[in-house]
Amino acid sequence: MHRNDPKDFGLVGDRSADFDDFGGVAYLNCAYHGPLPRVSVRAAQAAMQLKQTPHRILDEFHFTFPDAYRTAVARLIGCEARDVAVADSTTHGIMLLVGGLDWQRGDEVVISDGEFPANAFPWRSLERLGVVVKRVEVDPSWDEGAAVAEAVDEAISERTRVVSLSWVSYTTGVRNDLAALGRLCRERNVLFAVDASQGIGGLPFDLRQTPCDLVACSGYKWLLGPYGLGFAYVHAELADRLRPFNVNWFAIDGARDFNRLSRAQFVFEPHARRFDVNETANFINIAAGTASLHYLEEVTPAVVEAHARALQRRVLDGLPNGFRIAHAVPEAMRSNILRLIGPTPEDTRAAYERARKGRVVVSMREGAIRIAPHVYNTVSDVERLLEALANEAPTRVWATPLRLGEVVAPPAEAARGAGQDWLKRETLHGTTYALVPLDPQRDAMALFELSHGDSVREALWTHKPYGPFASVDAMSTWLHDCAGSSDPLWFAVVHNASQRPAGMVSFLNLEPVHRTLELGHIWYGPEFQRTDANTEAVYLMLGEAFDRLACRRVEWKCDASNARSRQAALRLGFTFEGVFRQHRIAKGRNRDTAWYAMLDSGWPEVQTNIKAWLDAPAERRPSLTRMNAARAGSDDALLESLGCIPPA
Repeated sequence: MHRNDPKDFGLVGDRSADFDDFGGVAYLNCAYHGPLPRVSVRAAQAAMQLKQTPHRILDEFHFTFPDAYRTAVARLIGCEARDVAVADSTTHGIMLLVGGLDWQRGDEVVISDGEFPANAFPWRSLERLGVVVKRVEVDPSWDEGAAVAEAVDEAISERTRVVSLSWVSYTTGVRNDLAALGRLCRERNVLFAVDASQGIGGLPFDLRQTPCDLVACSGYKWLLGPYGLGFAYVHAELADRLRPFNVNWFAIDGARDFNRLSRAQFVFEPHARRFDVNETANFINIAAGTASLHYLEEVTPAVVEAHARALQRRVLDGLPNGFRIAHAVPEAMRSNILRLIGPTPEDTRAAYERARKGRVVVSMREGAIRIAPHVYNTVSDVERLLEALANEAPTRVWATPLRLGEVVAPPAEAARGAGQDWLKRETLHGTTYALVPLDPQRDAMALFELSHGDSVREALWTHKPYGPFASVDAMSTWLHDCAGSSDPLWFAVVHNASQRPAGMVSFLNLEPVHRTLELGHIWYGPEFQRTDANTEAVYLMLGEAFDRLACRRVEWKCDASNARSRQAALRLGFTFEGVFRQHRIAKGRNRDTAWYAMLDSGWPEVQTNIKAWLDAPAERRPSLTRMNAARAGSDDALLESLGCIPPA
């Protein structure tokens, strides 16, 4: 009987919720295509909205989008952002050397036998110039990485100009020792280029410890990015030597000033930017790719490797009789790619076909079944693979589709509340703040001083249908009306330590029959903005709505021009649902209303994220926007959090 507890195999945690459910498919094929995390899908949709409304695309976005991507790459691989060129493929990076060096007849390039086409055919194109392409055998049965370096050393001659190897072989899964190879190339005065597409993102990689002249990497595999996006790291000294064989006008000095392009001089910007792919700011791809890089930075490639290796151990632990690893790869040369074969080639092919029929997606490469797991994979995925290898019928149904129109169960009696007391007028206690039922006699003066007295404070009322008020008495009269209302039901947000009000919130549009409500009329004094106040206040309100009242849906609506409120909704885990145009007339002007909502099915994830954010030390808090972005709707806030566009 198979074990199913992830801790049995040393798994670091289940990240499958960060990705689509793949429609019931067990997807163990990251070496082919890595899936976009949910946050990256949201980023792509947010960028797509820019193209739907191109009047919002500013000139600077053509540079901020690529710069956000190159900065995220630099953090992941340990280099300066200026040394990263935005590419569309591994081939783009390799071609920088193929087209950028002054090749002479008799020059040599050393590659390994069985290189992926992106790192083979570009070099072979030089053969027409008389350049010799040498192929070195890298045998996965070698007992140590030093043997690879020795074979490369033997192939290098006085005419060798470049050694270009894959970090991880796409067929065997062998991981080359880049540090040893890089040192060898430095000693022999040969340029060292690396195709890292099957490694970066899935394995730790640090250029500060790995002497490479050029690293080319596609973004659609272990980096979990879109197809048609990647990068090339170009060492600063090499960048000065290479001749750009392609002219990308965005890389010309002066291109940032669209008003003076006709007067720009034909001078490339320094460093690797001059090697960027044309039309670099592919908004949709760049946004998705940048979000994926941020996601991997949060997860860390070390965790990806540990998770993948744990799943590999489970595969090896449960292999049926006759199946084995295609090659016994030494520990130091292993990667996240595992290759299996059966007793005969026919058995291997039959097992692959059984896996396909059982909706287990792997690859056949060079006669072996290639398995490539990532953090979205679970033990259940591996169990399904093992069943296919063993020629077993599936033991369970792997996907149950949701049914439209299914009966909604009534809430539990404890959560339902009683009669008119569905939402009670009582204090909600938090760690730093509390929501206290509004008391005009106690709160009027403090709330007036918090929201009046200068233009910054009175700007709080810009998007409200009321305020600012002429005097404390006028505001007190309004507060008395608020305190007497049961819908909206108003609260003061009170700082526990000082007992000072920080602002106001309310529950409104209460629908106990349908179990829905809205959070609104939210404002805070300037000194409490960008603190924990709103995060904890909304956390308390959502807990009351979902945990005690058993709400099915909680809404957040705001003036569509209120960028801060829209960003707050996304940050707090609400999903954008659309804009109601010409919805209201507020203070004599048209108001379009942006609608956001959270469902009960999404609350547990948001609850976990917000609690983790509140509990974390302030200096080490991750971005709550990114934590909740997989749930957030299409909006600029996510693009801002990724650095693609500047803050509004």
